[in-house]
Amino acid sequence: MSLFTKCPSCGLPRNPEDAENPCSLCGWFLGVSESLEKPDELLPDEPEPVTVTPSIEPQTERNPFPKMLLALPVAVVLFGVIGFVVRKQTRTPETPEIVQNVAPNGVEEKPVDVPPPKKEQPPEPTPKKPKEEIAAFPGNNPDIKMPEVKQPEMKMPELAPPPKVVVMAPPGAGEVLDGENRVLNRPEGEYELEALDGLDNVTIKGKVRTLIIKGMAGRSILDATELQAEKVVIVEGTTGECELKANAVKEIDFRGSAIGASKVTLTCTEGNIRFSTKPEAGNEGSKIDNSAKVKLTAKNVEFHSRIDGGSVVEVNAPQGVVKFPNPTTDEVSGSRICGGAKVNINATEVDFQGWLDGGAHVRMTLNGSSKLSFKEMRGGAHLFYKKANDSDPEPKVSTGEILGGAQVKPNE
Repeated sequence: MSLFTKCPSCGLPRNPEDAENPCSLCGWFLGVSESLEKPDELLPDEPEPVTVTPSIEPQTERNPFPKMLLALPVAVVLFGVIGFVVRKQTRTPETPEIVQNVAPNGVEEKPVDVPPPKKEQPPEPTPKKPKEEIAAFPGNNPDIKMPEVKQPEMKMPELAPPPKVVVMAPPGAGEVLDGENRVLNRPEGEYELEALDGLDNVTIKGKVRTLIIKGMAGRSILDATELQAEKVVIVEGTTGECELKANAVKEIDFRGSAIGASKVTLTCTEGNIRFSTKPEAGNEGSKIDNSAKVKLTAKNVEFHSRIDGGSVVEVNAPQGVVKFPNPTTDEVSGSRICGGAKVNINATEVDFQGWLDGGAHVRMTLNGSSKLSFKEMRGGAHLFYKKANDSDPEPKVSTGEILGGAQVKPNE
């Protein structure tokens, strides 16, 4: 026998004693008395049928509690949203936020006013210029001419020309040692030229440290003016009608004699030219004789032997010294000028230790603070001198013996 009955509407088990009350789940209830199911031992064997008429009541009379339970969460959320919106709209930025500070021991501390955050102010817009000001700017108005600004002229400094690059060939390369036109490439070496005679005609170019010329005779010609040589040595001198032209940088040593109708032209602008061999018994030294013609250009010049026999000698050493250093005796001629020889000298200082005699004719041009000295004149020799410039001081003249109609005087 069952002690419970079911709700006719939702099937919820119910106590028969609560049959008159509404169902706790769906709210259904009986409108009239209903026979309750009794236990089998209390009911008769054949119960009488009972007709149950359900109460037709309007739905509004049912219990609304379940629906309220479902609507309650929705109402809570809705009221929360409305309260948040209303609170946000009613709160102003000037109202400071109050923060409750509670210490760890539970004691409430005094509220602290928190200032509202500052709002960043947007930058102020740049005021636009009126059209009149824009038009007045020279760059925007073609009628307004800008003043011309002259830029200073830039002058580039003058640069020195680049140094010349000289490519040196290896020693001996490109040399031509035979024939009339010869080329030397011996900047640290020497070259010995064979003796020239007859109609030999030789030209030498290139570079060499020392050029050695054995000698010249006949009508031979040697031109070494384009040869770059530090030193030139003439061993046996010149004779006949030969012609010698040579240049050197440091020294020219003429060891032989220049005789006959030979012509000698030597240039050594940075060094000395020396007719170096002294006369001795059986050796007349580096004499110039028998109408020879000699032209010399150098810093300093020395004649260790005589100039004789109508020879013509021209010496150009304007800033240097010209010396005739060897004295003349009855046995040795020394550095003597005689036999009608003619000598022209341009120098700063001239010294004659040998005799001037036998109709010698000597003219001198003296430069700057000049000096002139001689040891003895005789036999109709003439010595004339003059200043190179009128502004130069008077030369210092030191005279020796003047015999046999010799003359010493300034050139008029």
